Amino acid sequence: MATPESFQGRLKAPAIVAPMFLTSGLELEVESRLNGVEDAFPGLNQRPSEDFVEWLEEIDAHPEGKDAAPCSLNLIVLSSKHHLQEALEIMRGVLHIASSEVYVRRIEDEGQAVGTLALLLSQSLKENNEHTEPLRIDHIQSLLDTFGPEIQEQAASPKPQSTLLDPLTRKETRVVQLLSEGYSNSTMAEKLCVSDSTVRTHLRNINSKLNASNRTQAVAIARRLGIV
Repeated sequence: MATPESFQGRLKAPAIVAPMFLTSGLELEVESRLNGVEDAFPGLNQRPSEDFVEWLEEIDAHPEGKDAAPCSLNLIVLSSKHHLQEALEIMRGVLHIASSEVYVRRIEDEGQAVGTLALLLSQSLKENNEHTEPLRIDHIQSLLDTFGPEIQEQAASPKPQSTLLDPLTRKETRVVQLLSEGYSNSTMAEKLCVSDSTVRTHLRNINSKLNASNRTQAVAIARRLGIV
């Protein structure tokens, strides 16, 4: 499927047309690009791939989109992303510009996974005491309110892994449990009947999913989420 000529050379990422392509709403996408936020949302609305070219042409024809930053299409569903911190930074940037009701509704339309991301961002700001952050906690809260009681219940009392965009696998959960008991990599490898390199791979995945920089922090986050 050909990409419109007007977009040739403007895409910062290859335009990959899958059986279902993923994209955010047109207005929020354009507004975000105008404000320098690339990949406003990785996209949670699935649309038939035959609409892909039409969608690109629609954005390109938008009167305010001509001078916008080059479009960068990210076809990865948000909830499957391993780089949580990157996703949080994208969300932070989007919420700086999406203060009007129409854009709050656009964000809500992206689905429950974006609500979970907003919840994680809210918790992160509170935990880091970022009270001087230009992005106000109450603005995020107003967004969370639009997602209904399920998100609010997560905020009040998160269940095991309920706030993780990419939940730990059963084996990764077991590794975290062993970590919390103070076992070394080699001992964990023996208990799990795997190699040391496999344990290290599990640890890297765990740190990425929990947004942790080391094993101590990973255990602390896992305990907060009720995983261990």
